[in-house]
Amino acid sequence: MAGYITLLADKLELAQPILLDEGVQYRSFPAIKIGLLAVDRRAKGAGRRLVEWAVEYVAVEVSPKVGLRFMTVDALYDSDTNPPYKASGFYEKFGFQFADPNESLYFSISMIHYFQGNQRHSFMLTKYIQAALHKAKYKILTDDGTFFGEIPGFQGLWANADALETCREELAEVLEDWILLRISQNLPLPVVDGIELSIKEVA
Repeated sequence: MAGYITLLADKLELAQPILLDEGVQYRSFPAIKIGLLAVDRRAKGAGRRLVEWAVEYVAVEVSPKVGLRFMTVDALYDSDTNPPYKASGFYEKFGFQFADPNESLYFSISMIHYFQGNQRHSFMLTKYIQAALHKAKYKILTDDGTFFGEIPGFQGLWANADALETCREELAEVLEDWILLRISQNLPLPVVDGIELSIKEVA
């Protein structure tokens, strides 16, 4: 078994209402929680793919039937390791935000609905990723002989691996996470070959 993920019913409780611009004054909402996530260390990228599957499954299959729009997770923090292990950084790459700095993270699935419900934008996203990867630059690092890849204009986005093909695969994964993170934070994306992604959240 490469890994597994579990989902369960939950409730998101916030100190302040976050949907006032939609006329919603509630501070608690039904949600789906990521209960357990575990992967074999040899299954590279399995954790990311499991979370991506869970988010898409909840957005497409669960949310339309029960009317929820949030996912939650209690990210592991282990102070016994050196340095302390914080799983919150992993989930933040998917757009999860802290409901409370000391407690759970939450994620709004309205963005996933937008992509799933609009084939044109989903197609444009695929074209955008392909165009960006086509501009990737790779080089061999002189100090250790590994491959380093980056995409000009995409600040802070890079990959490093022992083999060129592995470096390409990792750069593609990092690019997808980078795009999702910037969309979740309403940050602009670079225009690539005339392709401009302008994403708005929908209810």
